[in-house]
Amino acid sequence: LDKAKDEATRQERQSLLFNSATRLQRLVSQLLDLARSQASGQTQQHPVELNELVRDQISNLIELVDKKGIDISVTRNEPVVLLNTYEQLQHLIQNALSNAIKFAPQNGKIVIQLYPENKTGIFCVTDNGPGVSKQELARITEPFFRSAEHQTGTGAGLGLAICQEIAENLGGVLSLSNVSPNGFEFKYSQRLHLTEVQH
Repeated sequence: LDKAKDEATRQERQSLLFNSATRLQRLVSQLLDLARSQASGQTQQHPVELNELVRDQISNLIELVDKKGIDISVTRNEPVVLLNTYEQLQHLIQNALSNAIKFAPQNGKIVIQLYPENKTGIFCVTDNGPGVSKQELARITEPFFRSAEHQTGTGAGLGLAICQEIAENLGGVLSLSNVSPNGFEFKYSQRLHLTEVQH
């Protein structure tokens, strides 16, 4: 910045600096999330309403949704209460929604579903983006792995690895798949926290 010869050059370099700092901040945050999820296996769990967590995360990301003109809808919103440790479910939801927003096309669509099924709570996010090749689908939860089609993106390949760690810590199941004719589905299931007293 100090060596910029004119205002236009200074602004260009300042923009590059800001983007680099943003990427580094996101990387550090994700590394900390991964470390916390790996170290939190023996901590106290508490019940949370998944519907409220999803609503909060949508509000946090609404600026990105509006910027891309994405149509985001919740087609099922039935009560789901799960056990959570620290804010692991918040991170899982945030990563799922952030990925859907990132890979959905301009003016694309994202569909969210929350519902109980056979004593299990389901959280599902589907976008109409490009999806992932069959060869790479089995590897996308590996830390730092990125699809060859997305190597030029700004992500570090940690988001889904963090989600997988969280699923294992909370006794949940993470399922990732392509949908027809195009798109990607993030599906998380975990045993419901039954609040009623069993007799």
